[in-house]
Amino acid sequence: MLRSSAVGASIGLSMDGIYELKSGEMQMQGVVSPLYLLNGVGSVLTRKGEGVLGFNYRLSGTATAPRVTVNPLSIFTPGMFREIFRRPAPKVSQ
Repeated sequence: MLRSSAVGASIGLSMDGIYELKSGEMQMQGVVSPLYLLNGVGSVLTRKGEGVLGFNYRLSGTATAPRVTVNPLSIFTPGMFREIFRRPAPKVSQ
């Protein structure tokens, strides 16, 4: 999954990563932007689904037992600088 997003008035969400259908394993990362309608004003400077302010998160493990980590300090990283700290999307194994 590359650069997926979901947007509503109250929240914006971006995600990229891999979900293995057979094993249910996932390695995903993204940003959750609260109050997206207000926060999305700087959308020229951010990816779709991300506001100027947002929390970076990672999903790993299986769909039945996911591990979710959130970086609370990432709210202080303006959207235009988030790419600097984001790892590249995982590669699909052959």
